[in-house]
Amino acid sequence: MHQRGLVTLWASTVLLILTGLWGWLCLQAVNAEKLRSHQQMHAAQALANSEALLETTLAHLEQAYGKDALEADARIWWSSAAIDCPAGKAPPQWQCTLWPLTQVTLPEWTHQSASQVRLVRDVRNSPHRIQVMVDAKLNDRHPGAGSRSTVQQSLYVPLSSPQAANALTNSLDALSPALVLNEQEMRTDPPLCNPSSWQTVFGELTPPQVKALSALQVRNGLTANSQVMRTIYWIDSPHLWTQSIGTTASPVVLVFSSEACALLCPSLASSTQVVGTVFYQNQCQASKMWNWQSGIIAGQLGVESSLPPELKLALRSGQLGLTATSNAHAAFNFVWPSGVQAARVQRVAGTWKNAGY
Repeated sequence: MHQRGLVTLWASTVLLILTGLWGWLCLQAVNAEKLRSHQQMHAAQALANSEALLETTLAHLEQAYGKDALEADARIWWSSAAIDCPAGKAPPQWQCTLWPLTQVTLPEWTHQSASQVRLVRDVRNSPHRIQVMVDAKLNDRHPGAGSRSTVQQSLYVPLSSPQAANALTNSLDALSPALVLNEQEMRTDPPLCNPSSWQTVFGELTPPQVKALSALQVRNGLTANSQVMRTIYWIDSPHLWTQSIGTTASPVVLVFSSEACALLCPSLASSTQVVGTVFYQNQCQASKMWNWQSGIIAGQLGVESSLPPELKLALRSGQLGLTATSNAHAAFNFVWPSGVQAARVQRVAGTWKNAGY
């Protein structure tokens, strides 16, 4: 009887321990599930905050670029720095800046000093496309303090225009004419020049836009000798051009402005070679090209006037080293999807991304 009592006692004790252990495990499971639920709610709140901050930033960018795109672009990127760039996107090809969070209304519970809005773009290949990256963190006033989320979205901004098809072939990839002239006779009262050569070469891209894109590449450190080479040159100097620029794989555009052509347009030294497009803004005044001489141009030469008959014939026959190429406009013909309106800010379809909590 005594032994049977001990067995019963041991069995009851083991059963009690197992029951207690089971209860403890159930409680742990409930607590774990509760913790996961709270973490998911905090992560969802962080995601909501990052999305709200992204939308606020996009609205500010749309408003800024909608007024004066070139002025807004210079103002937004003036404080860009290499330290603000993510891994793999370093200057001089890439430009990065942090948007001041003091300029926007932050979503509730957002930690201002631990959150950031980063703007990134490729100044050489797609300066009109900005990647907006938002990292939002919850502050100490929220139960999920420390939870964070990152989202991103790309935008097209009105810094350039879509490619124009070759007027003669209606094709983007066709061989462009080597020489583009403006045969208009200059009116003297009042002086008026219809920039037909510019429109033929650049389409809807304006001179201020080309000048701004050139300044952007200079400001970000691109040069003819950098690993990623500069491709857009806006020149206001009247001096002889002596630098060879551009390659078959990386053609350039070289514009001599109306300021450079104020008296006489600069010539290209005979020893120079330019691969890409060379354009003279001589305002329909052929006299400013009378003493002009050329180096080798592989691509296209545009002049906003006519030329002396003998010079015109020599250029078109290739005697002066002018040859046509199919990618003469590659330096300024950036990628624009069909249907995108280049005159306003638009989102790049399929670029929204949630990078996690």
